[in-house]
Amino acid sequence: MRWLALVPLVLCLWPLGSGLPSWDAFPTPLESWPVVGARTIAVAAASGLAAGALGGILARSRLWTVLLVAALPPWLLTWSLAALDGPSSVLEGFFPAGVPVLLAHTVSGTALCVIFLWGAGSHASAFEAARLSGAGPLQRWWMRMQLSKLPLTLGGGITAARSALDTTSWDLSRWPGLANEFRAALDAGVPYEELSVFAPWFALVLLPLIWCATDRQHWQVEREERSGGCWLLLATLPVLGAALSFAGDLRLTDFLLLHGRQLGPDAFRLALVGVGAGGVALVARVLSDAFPRWSQCGVAAWGVLYFLPPPLFVTVVGDVGLMVGLLLRVAFVGWAVGYLSGLMEDPTQREARHLEAAATQRRFGMGLPRLRVLGFGGLAAMMLALGELTVTARLAQPGDDPLAVSLLSALHYQRPGVILLAMVPLLVATVSVSMLIPRQFSGILLALLLVSCDGRSTEEGPSVIGGNGLRPGRFAYPRAMDIDERTKTILVVDKRARIQRLAADGTPLQEWSTPTRKNGNPTGIFVDQDGTIFVADTHEHRVLVYEPDGTLRASFGQYGETLGEFIYPTDIARDGQGRLWVSEYGGNDRIQVFADDYSPLFVAAEDQVFRRPQSLLWCPQHNVMLVSEANGHQLHVLSSNGQLLRSIGGPGHQIGQFSYPYGLALTAEGHVLVAEFGGCRIQQLSLDTDSFRTWSADESNGLRYPWAVGCIDQRILVLDSGNHRILDVEPSEFRAAP
Repeated sequence: MRWLALVPLVLCLWPLGSGLPSWDAFPTPLESWPVVGARTIAVAAASGLAAGALGGILARSRLWTVLLVAALPPWLLTWSLAALDGPSSVLEGFFPAGVPVLLAHTVSGTALCVIFLWGAGSHASAFEAARLSGAGPLQRWWMRMQLSKLPLTLGGGITAARSALDTTSWDLSRWPGLANEFRAALDAGVPYEELSVFAPWFALVLLPLIWCATDRQHWQVEREERSGGCWLLLATLPVLGAALSFAGDLRLTDFLLLHGRQLGPDAFRLALVGVGAGGVALVARVLSDAFPRWSQCGVAAWGVLYFLPPPLFVTVVGDVGLMVGLLLRVAFVGWAVGYLSGLMEDPTQREARHLEAAATQRRFGMGLPRLRVLGFGGLAAMMLALGELTVTARLAQPGDDPLAVSLLSALHYQRPGVILLAMVPLLVATVSVSMLIPRQFSGILLALLLVSCDGRSTEEGPSVIGGNGLRPGRFAYPRAMDIDERTKTILVVDKRARIQRLAADGTPLQEWSTPTRKNGNPTGIFVDQDGTIFVADTHEHRVLVYEPDGTLRASFGQYGETLGEFIYPTDIARDGQGRLWVSEYGGNDRIQVFADDYSPLFVAAEDQVFRRPQSLLWCPQHNVMLVSEANGHQLHVLSSNGQLLRSIGGPGHQIGQFSYPYGLALTAEGHVLVAEFGGCRIQQLSLDTDSFRTWSADESNGLRYPWAVGCIDQRILVLDSGNHRILDVEPSEFRAAP
């Protein structure tokens, strides 16, 4: 079993012979490297220290309150704080940049520290002696900190590392950290081999640090028998506040139709990860008795693998599948629980166990310690796995459909109903089980709540334009596309705010960037009949107007809610009367109509409650404007004067239903093409007969999260955003509804 302690080191040190790492491979960050590094270290250190200090104070909290808070992933807490601080919210502009990340990880880390204290096992004699001697609350707290250095150091260290590496939370707070730059490098097309050379150097730095942090023995932790308080429940207030704010978006039927099929497979597959993490904890517990130094080595080695930035971790483990990769990611916490359990066992109890236990029992300990190690190892691993959205998204293969990836999209594209409803089963199960069963058995049962998926291979499919990278003709997560009908060229906007013009065969012709992207990147582009290019500069709350050669001609709009102002504009279209229509979300969720000189005229379908109108398409044959309502999972047909005529579709995965419809386009025959971001397919609709045809993701094409669709003559071009490319699809590949 000792060889298990060396597995992570082999994985991390394997690329050591590939040369020295070079930062030149990274795209230039928006701010200097010292600024990005300093903010990351400051927030991480503050959250780790605060979590350790609060863990010592709240160690006597009731079990169900600790488990409830620990079950709240940091990204959920960050999203809740950011939602309350966002546009049109009650606390708009209240939190300084970075504070949501700090608060979220402090709260989550506090619960994790308490779990480490419980999982280690302890006695109350020292604390009781201090209390009986008349020591004040502050002195008792300091004694608790002194007697609990090891579990609190590990818990605080994990909290600091999670804070620094949580790309999702940093994204939500719009304050990029170091880990985000590794992700940007992958999105920019930097090969895995160039990034993997960083792993050995991370390992050589982290290994001695973790070793020193765990090189202490026989600490005792206070564990009182009386019940504690429920102060930790205050941490749920931001989530409750967000739930109340978005109560109108909680549509259970829609959620089950769109995501219900993900719940069962996910729960079953991550249950295996929980069992694996519990098994790792048992191995560490055995080694801590027989070979304590090997057990300590395992903590340091598995800690190195966990502390790697998520994008770098993916380059190290390679194509091992989602379930195995996630287990490798969170196995550290299982090993740490097993190590602590053996290291902090009372000497008298250890001697009694060795005298009384049979030879086979002696290796694993008595029943209760075994259950505690297995249970709390799996439980702590579950808490970490819940926050690993980035790792899950990176390891998922084309054709996979893990709920974590849907949550990642929901977080970024403001689908609060999906986020809140997805967390309900976990939180209800956590509270119910922890209140119904004895404390010592809760961990092993709750460890069965983990979720994951396996990977799949892809085969040769449609012809491809582009690919991952920052070179001309390649993309870093493209999010908008339109066709210039005059020149039969393709205009694409990616997540680096680059606008590229490509020939019909993919040859790069032009490239330029938006004036600024500090707050975010565009999500919509429209090419007018005369070649004028309109870009929905979403997070800068404006529309940019470019000449055909890429020269910025004008811009209109600014942040606000009055007529002519935007929060997050998403797309532009021109109707048959020469007026410009602009869709937006983020609080306004409306469609504004502008004159040709960009002066605002009116709001279309003003009485209609839209839920993120994403794309617009003028249909000249029917003299109507078509709107894709992403979060409403339907299309709306509006008259030229802005009246709602009818709606098409609804939530679901059947033909004629939609799962987050995004891009729209017209074929040469006048049929409407709809790109389904959530459904990973393209549907073709006839407005005359309401008949549908569809082209879906499968192993041959590997389609992932199509954002837009367009046509050049008889060719259908699909913006395959998840794979950073454009697919050229034959119309004959579409199949009719049965």
